[in-house]
Formats: sequence, C-alpha cells, structure tokens
Amino acid sequence: MNMLGLILLASLSCCLAIEQWMPRELGRFHLPHAGFVEVFDTEDGRKDMYITTFNPALPFFHDPVYFIRNPGDFLDSVDTWADKVEPLGGKSSAFWPNFPVQMPSSVLGFEGVVQTSGFLVPGKSEGKIELYDTSNGEQGVNGPIDIAAGQDH
Repeated sequence: MNMLGLILLASLSCCLAIEQWMPRELGRFHLPHAGFVEVFDTEDGRKDMYITTFNPALPFFHDPVYFIRNPGDFLDSVDTWADKVEPLGGKSSAFWPNFPVQMPSSVLGFEGVVQTSGFLVPGKSEGKIELYDTSNGEQGVNGPIDIAAGQDH
C-alpha cells in the first residue's frame, strides 16, 4: 500500500469513528395559538424567550404575549414550560401581536421590548406599538407604554 492510500485509509477511519451530532426533541408543551418565538440576550446575562399568540377566530379580543426567563435552565423539563410562561405586562393587551423587538438601554435609557400588533389583518384594525420596560426583570409588570396612542391607523 502506498503512502497516499495509507493516509486516505487513516482519514476515512477517523471520519467513521467520529459520532455525528444530530438534533433531538427535548420535549413539548401546548400554548394555544402560538405565533412568533424570539430569544434575546439581556444586558445582565440572562436569556428571555418571548412567544406571541394570535387567535383569528376572536378578532375583537386581545391576544397574549408570553415570556420565560432563562429557558435554557429548563431544557430538561420542556414539558413543564406551559406552567412557567407568564404574560408580558401581566395581561393581554395586543391585537394580533407581531414578533417582539428587543431595545437596548443605549436607545431608550432602559432595556425593553417593543411589541407591535394589529393593523394588517381584517377585523384587527386596532393596532398598537407597546413598549415594555424589562430592565428590572419584571417584563413590564407596570404595563406597557403605548407609543402610538391616538395615532391614525
């Protein structure tokens, strides 16, 4: 066997010995009418996951946006996430929410999340642009700041 053949054989042996990494399901949980999912790195090192929902069958009702603090801490129990989600701002206030956008403190003076909703879907003509203060880890518990209040749609 020549040297090139030996090198190829050794390379092939090494490749076959390496275990391939494949994704696997960690669990499931049910959240009715889930839409967008976003995970943000916070300025203090946490990770916050946001899940929007929208129910097309109920056009005149608010749709909740949920969050989970540090979802990576619960990867061994994804099946229990439904018990860990909390509504953003403490209650549902958005009509057909879009995906949330993280806003750093360098923009606002505090770390926050902007949640847009409504506008584009028939029956959901009432839109909002809501700002939630997330700097203290309470995810806007004092309620959102509606930064488009009184604007024409």
